[in-house]
Amino acid sequence: VFMGIQVQGYYENQNAEDRMKEYMHRLHDDISLSLSQTTQTKNFVSQNLDNLKLVVVSINNCSVDDSQRDQFANGLYHIGKVIPEQFVDGTLKELRASGQLLLLESPALREEINEMVREHEYLARVWPALQRRVQDNRDYIDSKIIYNIDRTTDGYTMINWSEIKIDLDEVCNDREFRARLSGLIRSANVNIGWLTRNLKNFEKVKLTLEQALDIVPAS
Repeated sequence: VFMGIQVQGYYENQNAEDRMKEYMHRLHDDISLSLSQTTQTKNFVSQNLDNLKLVVVSINNCSVDDSQRDQFANGLYHIGKVIPEQFVDGTLKELRASGQLLLLESPALREEINEMVREHEYLARVWPALQRRVQDNRDYIDSKIIYNIDRTTDGYTMINWSEIKIDLDEVCNDREFRARLSGLIRSANVNIGWLTRNLKNFEKVKLTLEQALDIVPAS
């Protein structure tokens, strides 16, 4: 009977270890996807910020260089777009709900996961305030622009100069217009800063999981 109990305990421990490894592999897949999608988001927001900076320079000069007209149009079209990190957390939610997150052997991994979640939850709380501030500025700027877009678009569509109508003489003498542009640049920089922090957390967790699972990072 004693030997039977020992064998049963061994298999139960082995099964628990196998289940945890499966969870860790799934968690690695989720974090890898979070990292990839958030990197794309950051690149998009960064491109929008570059375009917005061109808009500011053009408005200050009250003219748009011919070679930069499409960039100017997209700076206005995508103006004020702030996007949170893309956090794929299905496996993590499952681990937390079942209490099995505590079974992770690595204290460093548990702490990195907790830090990643703390950052995500903090930003989720303050995100609505940033969106409200951005929307106020964006509404004013949009009131000065007419879009002539006669085609299907989505949030990432790029437009061209012929698809907008704006009175440069009017807006370049509109102090509030310029001030709101400046406010949107600050918001975009905040967004990029937050995305950078999220990416660092994803990278830490991904690396620690790869070390624990003996996964060779993709080159």
